[in-house]
Amino acid sequence: MNETEISMNTTEDRPKRVNYSQRYIKELMGSMILYALALILRRYGLEHHWWPLGFTLLPAVPLTLAIVAMLRMIGKLDEFQRQIQLYSVAIAAMGTAFVSVVLGLLEDVGVGPVSIWVVWPLIGGLWGATSCFLSWRYCRISTE
Repeated sequence: MNETEISMNTTEDRPKRVNYSQRYIKELMGSMILYALALILRRYGLEHHWWPLGFTLLPAVPLTLAIVAMLRMIGKLDEFQRQIQLYSVAIAAMGTAFVSVVLGLLEDVGVGPVSIWVVWPLIGGLWGATSCFLSWRYCRISTE
């Protein structure tokens, strides 16, 4: 072995590998913390009659950051994982639409109106659950 071969095997010469999932978690959790703070600040600002429109929409800023983090992460995935995410989002959207229609129909028989605030947790929950299920299913199929 010559000197060139030895230096190529050292860790200093290797490019640093970025762990995109850790970056995604940091970005998403950071935006969710900012979202919680924005909700608190929003309530305080509205109670004190400070610029109502601005404080009403304040939580939209960290939600935008969360969406950007999600889209950035999906962009870093390989084609197979993107397909899983596409199916997951589609199932989450269809499931949320179904639940919304059923709850709207139930309002006619006395079931009280359901807040629009349930939509995002429902989409997010269905998306996460479907992603986990589809990933498990495809991994299981590929090992058989």
